[in-house]
Amino acid sequence: MARERRRIRRDERTSQLLQRGEGSYLDALRSDESIRNEVCEALTRHPDLDASDLEVEIEAGEVTLSGRVEDRDARWLAEDIVEVVSGVSLVHNQLRVR
Repeated sequence: MARERRRIRRDERTSQLLQRGEGSYLDALRSDESIRNEVCEALTRHPDLDASDLEVEIEAGEVTLSGRVEDRDARWLAEDIVEVVSGVSLVHNQLRVR
């Protein structure tokens, strides 16, 4: 049952992304889990960002960033990093400056 729901959600997301002309077919097929893993890895690897207080949630390719960063530059840097990850359709930046 859960597998069927995931497939239906993925199919709906694929058609929505392709209808809007966003991304490629392969981007639309990526699972939220694989996108989340890549997002977390990209945030952690960036030398100018302390990702220790960041939280990442993802649903249907939409990423929500929450937590605290050092300054406004770090807030926007985190969003820029996430936007270029394959499969991300939208970024909700709810990060707060310490």
